[in-house]
Amino acid sequence: MNFLKTIRFHIKKYFIFKKFKFHFCVYLTEHCNLNCQMCNTFSPIAEPAYYNVEHYEIDCEKLSKLLKKRTHKIILMGGEPLLHPELVKFMKITRKLFPSYTTKIELLTNGILLLSMSDEFWQTIKKYNIELTLTKYPIDLDYKKIEQKACTYNIDISYHKGFIGEIERKSYKYNLDETGSQDIKNAYYCKSGSVSVLKYGKLYKCPICASINNFNQYFNKNLERVDADYIDLANKHKINDIFMFLYKPSPFCRYCIVKKNGETIVTDWDFSKKDIKEWT
Repeated sequence: MNFLKTIRFHIKKYFIFKKFKFHFCVYLTEHCNLNCQMCNTFSPIAEPAYYNVEHYEIDCEKLSKLLKKRTHKIILMGGEPLLHPELVKFMKITRKLFPSYTTKIELLTNGILLLSMSDEFWQTIKKYNIELTLTKYPIDLDYKKIEQKACTYNIDISYHKGFIGEIERKSYKYNLDETGSQDIKNAYYCKSGSVSVLKYGKLYKCPICASINNFNQYFNKNLERVDADYIDLANKHKINDIFMFLYKPSPFCRYCIVKKNGETIVTDWDFSKKDIKEWT
Protein backbone atom coordinates (compact mmCIF):
# COMPACT_ATOMS: atom_id res chain seq x y z
CA MET A 1 0.00 0.00 0.00
CA ASN A 2 2.84 2.41 0.83
CA PHE A 3 4.46 1.60 -2.52
CA LEU A 4 1.21 2.44 -4.36
CA LYS A 5 0.87 5.68 -2.41
CA THR A 6 4.41 6.63 -3.44
CA ILE A 7 3.61 6.00 -7.11
CA ARG A 8 0.43 8.05 -6.81
CA PHE A 9 2.39 10.92 -5.21
CA HIS A 10 4.94 11.04 -8.03
CA ILE A 11 2.30 10.86 -10.76
CA LYS A 12 0.37 13.70 -9.15
CA LYS A 13 3.55 15.75 -8.75
CA TYR A 14 4.48 15.26 -12.40
CA PHE A 15 1.10 16.36 -13.72
CA ILE A 16 1.42 19.66 -11.85
CA PHE A 17 3.77 20.63 -14.67
CA LYS A 18 1.57 19.66 -17.59
CA LYS A 19 0.65 22.57 -19.80
CA PHE A 20 -2.62 23.71 -18.27
CA LYS A 21 -1.32 23.46 -14.70
CA PHE A 22 2.14 24.81 -15.42
CA HIS A 23 2.92 28.24 -14.02
CA PHE A 24 6.06 30.26 -13.65
CA CYS A 25 7.22 33.21 -11.56
CA VAL A 26 9.21 36.19 -12.77
CA TYR A 27 11.42 38.07 -10.30
CA LEU A 28 11.36 41.65 -11.57
CA THR A 29 13.71 42.79 -8.81
CA GLU A 30 16.21 41.10 -6.52
CA HIS A 31 15.73 43.57 -3.68
CA CYS A 32 12.69 44.52 -1.65
CA ASN A 33 11.38 47.39 0.51
CA LEU A 34 10.28 44.97 3.24
CA ASN A 35 12.93 43.19 5.25
CA CYS A 36 11.43 39.72 5.85
CA GLN A 37 13.27 37.07 7.83
CA MET A 38 13.97 33.76 6.10
CA CYS A 39 13.02 35.14 2.66
CA ASN A 40 13.45 32.34 0.11
CA THR A 41 14.78 34.78 -2.50
CA PHE A 42 17.25 36.27 0.02
CA SER A 43 15.96 39.77 -0.75
CA PRO A 44 17.03 41.30 2.61
CA ILE A 45 20.66 40.57 1.73
CA ALA A 46 20.46 41.17 -2.02
CA GLU A 47 22.00 44.07 -3.88
CA PRO A 48 19.48 46.15 -5.88
CA ALA A 49 18.99 44.59 -9.32
CA TYR A 50 16.29 44.83 -11.98
CA TYR A 51 15.19 42.43 -14.73
CA ASN A 52 15.95 44.12 -18.05
CA VAL A 53 12.65 44.61 -19.88
CA GLU A 54 14.09 43.94 -23.35
CA HIS A 55 15.68 40.70 -22.15
CA TYR A 56 12.43 39.71 -20.48
CA GLU A 57 10.50 40.13 -23.72
CA ILE A 58 12.95 37.78 -25.47
CA ASP A 59 12.74 35.22 -22.64
CA CYS A 60 8.96 35.40 -22.39
CA GLU A 61 8.57 35.08 -26.17
CA LYS A 62 10.53 31.82 -26.12
CA LEU A 63 8.25 30.37 -23.46
CA SER A 64 5.20 31.68 -25.29
CA LYS A 65 6.21 29.75 -28.42
CA LEU A 66 6.87 26.57 -26.45
CA LEU A 67 3.53 26.83 -24.68
CA LYS A 68 1.65 28.02 -27.78
CA LYS A 69 0.74 31.31 -26.08
CA ARG A 70 -1.18 29.68 -23.27
CA THR A 71 -0.45 28.37 -19.78
CA HIS A 72 -2.08 28.22 -16.36
CA LYS A 73 -0.58 31.25 -14.62
CA ILE A 74 2.30 33.73 -14.72
CA ILE A 75 3.25 35.55 -11.51
CA LEU A 76 5.13 38.87 -11.68
CA MET A 77 6.86 39.29 -8.34
CA GLY A 78 10.20 39.93 -6.64
CA GLY A 79 11.86 41.01 -4.43
CA GLU A 80 9.22 43.70 -4.69
CA PRO A 81 7.89 44.24 -8.25
CA LEU A 82 6.51 47.73 -7.59
CA LEU A 83 10.11 48.92 -7.23
CA HIS A 84 10.73 48.27 -10.92
CA PRO A 85 10.47 51.56 -12.87
CA GLU A 86 9.24 49.71 -16.00
CA LEU A 87 6.65 47.50 -14.33
CA VAL A 88 3.89 48.62 -16.70
CA LYS A 89 5.90 47.36 -19.68
CA PHE A 90 6.28 43.94 -18.06
CA MET A 91 2.53 43.62 -17.63
CA LYS A 92 1.84 44.65 -21.23
CA ILE A 93 4.50 42.34 -22.69
CA THR A 94 3.27 39.36 -20.67
CA ARG A 95 -0.32 39.78 -21.84
CA LYS A 96 0.79 40.39 -25.43
CA LEU A 97 2.69 37.10 -25.49
CA PHE A 98 0.02 35.20 -23.56
CA PRO A 99 -3.15 36.81 -24.96
CA SER A 100 -5.60 34.11 -23.88
CA TYR A 101 -7.55 35.18 -20.82
CA THR A 102 -7.43 31.56 -19.68
CA THR A 103 -3.82 32.42 -18.78
CA LYS A 104 -3.88 34.18 -15.45
CA ILE A 105 -1.33 36.94 -15.02
CA GLU A 106 -0.85 37.84 -11.40
CA LEU A 107 1.04 40.74 -9.86
CA LEU A 108 2.13 39.69 -6.38
CA THR A 109 3.19 42.57 -4.13
CA ASN A 110 3.58 43.55 -0.48
CA GLY A 111 1.44 46.60 -1.33
CA ILE A 112 3.61 49.21 0.41
CA LEU A 113 3.86 51.38 -2.73
CA LEU A 114 0.35 50.80 -4.11
CA LEU A 115 -1.15 54.09 -2.93
CA SER A 116 1.60 56.02 -4.73
CA MET A 117 1.31 54.19 -8.05
CA SER A 118 0.35 56.14 -11.18
CA ASP A 119 -2.96 56.14 -13.05
CA GLU A 120 -1.18 54.31 -15.89
CA PHE A 121 -0.31 51.47 -13.51
CA TRP A 122 -3.93 51.00 -12.39
CA GLN A 123 -5.32 51.39 -15.90
CA THR A 124 -2.88 48.78 -17.23
CA ILE A 125 -3.98 46.28 -14.58
CA LYS A 126 -7.59 46.79 -15.62
CA LYS A 127 -7.06 46.86 -19.39
CA TYR A 128 -4.75 43.83 -19.55
CA ASN A 129 -6.69 41.76 -17.03
CA ILE A 130 -3.91 41.49 -14.46
CA GLU A 131 -4.83 39.96 -11.11
CA LEU A 132 -3.60 42.11 -8.22
CA THR A 133 -2.62 40.01 -5.20
CA LEU A 134 -1.26 41.29 -1.91
CA THR A 135 0.78 39.40 0.62
CA LYS A 136 -0.59 40.73 3.89
CA TYR A 137 2.06 41.34 6.54
CA PRO A 138 1.62 42.33 10.20
CA ILE A 139 2.89 45.84 9.49
CA ASP A 140 1.41 49.33 9.71
CA LEU A 141 -0.24 49.44 6.30
CA ASP A 142 -3.78 50.68 5.61
CA TYR A 143 -5.19 47.76 3.61
CA LYS A 144 -8.69 49.25 3.63
CA LYS A 145 -7.41 52.38 1.95
CA ILE A 146 -5.61 50.26 -0.66
CA GLU A 147 -8.84 48.34 -1.34
CA GLN A 148 -10.72 51.62 -1.75
CA LYS A 149 -8.08 52.91 -4.17
CA ALA A 150 -8.39 49.75 -6.27
CA CYS A 151 -12.17 50.03 -6.19
CA THR A 152 -12.03 53.44 -7.87
CA TYR A 153 -10.52 51.67 -10.89
CA ASN A 154 -12.99 48.79 -10.59
CA ILE A 155 -10.20 46.39 -9.65
CA ASP A 156 -10.53 43.57 -7.15
CA ILE A 157 -7.71 42.80 -4.74
CA SER A 158 -7.07 39.31 -3.41
CA TYR A 159 -4.79 38.24 -0.58
CA HIS A 160 -2.16 35.58 -1.02
CA LYS A 161 -2.53 32.52 1.21
CA GLY A 162 0.52 30.92 2.79
CA PHE A 163 1.46 27.27 3.11
CA ILE A 164 -0.85 26.76 6.08
CA GLY A 165 -3.69 28.74 4.50
CA GLU A 166 -3.11 31.93 6.48
CA ILE A 167 -3.91 35.39 5.14
CA GLU A 168 -1.61 37.33 7.46
CA ARG A 169 1.87 36.24 6.52
CA LYS A 170 3.93 33.80 8.57
CA SER A 171 7.63 33.05 8.12
CA TYR A 172 8.83 29.75 6.65
CA LYS A 173 12.29 28.42 7.27
CA TYR A 174 14.07 26.64 4.43
CA ASN A 175 17.05 24.93 6.03
CA LEU A 176 20.16 24.86 3.85
CA ASP A 177 22.90 22.28 4.33
CA GLU A 178 26.13 24.04 3.39
CA THR A 179 27.91 20.69 2.98
CA GLY A 180 25.54 19.65 0.19
CA SER A 181 25.16 16.14 1.61
CA GLN A 182 21.36 15.76 1.40
CA ASP A 183 19.62 13.06 -0.65
CA ILE A 184 18.31 14.87 -3.74
CA LYS A 185 15.35 12.46 -3.94
CA ASN A 186 13.85 14.26 -0.96
CA ALA A 187 13.15 17.10 -3.39
CA TYR A 188 10.03 15.22 -4.50
CA TYR A 189 8.52 16.32 -1.17
CA CYS A 190 9.65 19.93 -1.39
CA LYS A 191 6.90 22.56 -1.64
CA SER A 192 9.24 25.10 -3.20
CA GLY A 193 10.11 22.55 -5.88
CA SER A 194 6.72 23.09 -7.50
CA VAL A 195 7.52 26.73 -8.28
CA SER A 196 9.33 27.32 -11.57
CA VAL A 197 11.18 30.61 -11.90
CA LEU A 198 12.04 32.53 -15.07
CA LYS A 199 15.13 34.60 -14.42
CA TYR A 200 17.58 36.20 -16.85
CA GLY A 201 17.07 33.70 -19.67
CA LYS A 202 16.96 30.61 -17.49
CA LEU A 203 14.20 28.53 -15.96
CA TYR A 204 14.80 27.19 -12.45
CA LYS A 205 12.81 24.66 -10.47
CA CYS A 206 12.73 26.64 -7.22
CA PRO A 207 13.27 30.19 -5.88
CA ILE A 208 16.16 29.18 -3.60
CA CYS A 209 18.25 27.81 -6.45
CA ALA A 210 17.35 30.80 -8.64
CA SER A 211 18.50 33.30 -6.01
CA ILE A 212 21.35 31.48 -4.25
CA ASN A 213 23.86 33.98 -5.66
CA ASN A 214 22.47 36.54 -3.18
CA PHE A 215 23.20 34.17 -0.28
CA ASN A 216 26.65 33.28 -1.57
CA GLN A 217 27.68 36.86 -2.12
CA TYR A 218 26.49 38.20 1.23
CA PHE A 219 27.85 35.37 3.40
CA ASN A 220 30.88 34.56 1.24
CA LYS A 221 29.71 30.99 0.60
CA ASN A 222 29.83 28.74 -2.43
CA LEU A 223 26.66 26.70 -2.70
CA GLU A 224 27.33 25.63 -6.25
CA ARG A 225 24.80 25.98 -9.05
CA VAL A 226 25.65 24.02 -12.21
CA ASP A 227 24.24 23.88 -15.73
CA ALA A 228 22.01 20.93 -14.81
CA ASP A 229 20.20 23.12 -12.27
CA TYR A 230 18.36 25.14 -14.89
CA ILE A 231 16.97 25.20 -18.41
CA ASP A 232 18.82 27.70 -20.59
CA LEU A 233 16.23 29.21 -22.95
CA ALA A 234 19.03 30.10 -25.38
CA ASN A 235 19.10 26.40 -26.30
CA LYS A 236 16.42 24.52 -28.19
CA HIS A 237 13.98 22.56 -26.03
CA LYS A 238 10.74 20.68 -26.35
CA ILE A 239 8.10 21.56 -23.80
CA ASN A 240 8.00 18.05 -22.35
CA ASP A 241 11.76 18.29 -21.71
CA ILE A 242 11.05 21.30 -19.54
CA PHE A 243 8.24 19.56 -17.67
CA MET A 244 10.47 16.58 -16.92
CA PHE A 245 13.31 18.85 -15.79
CA LEU A 246 11.01 20.67 -13.38
CA TYR A 247 9.62 17.42 -12.02
CA LYS A 248 12.91 15.68 -11.30
CA PRO A 249 15.43 16.71 -8.61
CA SER A 250 18.43 18.71 -9.77
CA PRO A 251 22.00 18.66 -8.37
CA PHE A 252 21.33 21.78 -6.27
CA CYS A 253 18.71 19.87 -4.26
CA ARG A 254 21.55 18.35 -2.25
CA TYR A 255 21.79 21.62 -0.32
CA CYS A 256 18.20 21.61 0.94
CA ILE A 257 17.04 19.81 4.07
CA VAL A 258 13.57 18.49 3.19
CA LYS A 259 11.46 16.26 5.38
CA LYS A 260 9.71 13.35 3.67
CA ASN A 261 6.37 14.42 5.12
CA GLY A 262 6.80 17.81 3.42
CA GLU A 263 6.54 19.59 6.77
CA THR A 264 7.76 23.19 6.76
CA ILE A 265 8.95 25.10 9.84
CA VAL A 266 6.45 27.93 10.38
CA THR A 267 7.01 30.83 12.77
CA ASP A 268 5.53 34.28 13.33
CA TRP A 269 6.62 36.82 10.75
CA ASP A 270 9.41 39.19 11.76
CA PHE A 271 12.04 41.45 10.25
CA SER A 272 15.32 39.92 9.13
CA LYS A 273 18.46 40.37 11.20
CA LYS A 274 20.48 39.24 8.17
CA ASP A 275 21.84 36.35 10.19
CA ILE A 276 22.91 33.22 8.29
CA LYS A 277 21.01 31.13 10.87
CA GLU A 278 17.78 32.31 9.27
CA TRP A 279 18.56 30.10 6.30
CA THR A 280 20.74 27.30 7.74
